[in-house]
Amino acid sequence: MKFLFNLFYENLKTVGGEADHFLHTVSEAERKEIIKTERFAVWISAIIGAVMVLLYAIPVNYVPLFEYSISLKLPETTSNIEIQIIALLYGFLLVILEVMLLTLLDIYNTHKIAAAVGFINNDNKNDREIKEYIINFGSQKSIKEIHELGLNPFWGINKIYYIILNTFYKLKATFSNYLIRIFVSKLAGRYATRMVLDLAGIPVFAFWNAWSTKKIIKEARIHLIGLAYINILTAEIKNFRKLNEKEKVLVYDLLQFIVVSKRDYHLNHYKLSEQIIHIFEISIEKTHKISDSFFNEYKLADEKLKKIITKILILGFLLDGNISNRELNRLSELRKKELVTIENDEIKNYLRQFNYGEGFSLNL
Repeated sequence: MKFLFNLFYENLKTVGGEADHFLHTVSEAERKEIIKTERFAVWISAIIGAVMVLLYAIPVNYVPLFEYSISLKLPETTSNIEIQIIALLYGFLLVILEVMLLTLLDIYNTHKIAAAVGFINNDNKNDREIKEYIINFGSQKSIKEIHELGLNPFWGINKIYYIILNTFYKLKATFSNYLIRIFVSKLAGRYATRMVLDLAGIPVFAFWNAWSTKKIIKEARIHLIGLAYINILTAEIKNFRKLNEKEKVLVYDLLQFIVVSKRDYHLNHYKLSEQIIHIFEISIEKTHKISDSFFNEYKLADEKLKKIITKILILGFLLDGNISNRELNRLSELRKKELVTIENDEIKNYLRQFNYGEGFSLNL
């Protein structure tokens, strides 16, 4: 994707043939435009959530048609269950409509951010590949093709724990609404009508809509800016020497170490790993396990290679726009083993600069 090099940065400054600086990629005006776009998206998505609750609650509670129900006998029991079929179908249609509106909002705002950072310009705005990339971005945010590279963010984690955690996050809006309904019922007692309980869901769904939209828009910003940094770093790596087999294993271990430290899927990590594996001609395994000798090999690597892999490590930790306590602990572990010198405050400062595309240099 050669056009990425032209869109995201002007030129690559080098010192002694190596790129020692990540360059400034987003201007102050562009940064303000991005922040304005994000705020607009969050407010509109919250309004959509609130309006959809009203569109459901008012007719279902006041229009007799929605009271129509069918009775179904529960298998192997003498009990029947009443289902308000019209209200159920109406609610289902509203969910579809809400998803469509939020998807269009996400595409619109991703497009705005892409234009602000230069991913879309007058020369390529009608390019079919560009349009498809923007439209499909939302489905890429949880990229799992990283498994094709033999890397797994959840390698070594208990599968049952992962399934429970993943299920909880998917159902958190429903859980929140249910808890609010219980709270209102206890508070108002028998005076809490169904209408009151339904309307209690307004702030809940408005909040989760705003939260999810903010997350998606942030993902778009982080991804589009992250591509610039990835391309700058890989441009440097392309000029590096060929690796021997032991060094290739070390780099492969490093990529697995990064994604395991993150414990999440991210498109930027896939892009970084894919390019690193391609440039260094690393043979892809079905599932790569971090070697027992990883830390020792890291420590024994020659200075130039150690500098390269440390840059990959730091950028890898920044690429999703977050630094968790787990990652900070990983860095502390690496410092204790005398593999890196970067302090926690330093990487937090790099993260702040990275999030809006500011230029920064790695003092290695």
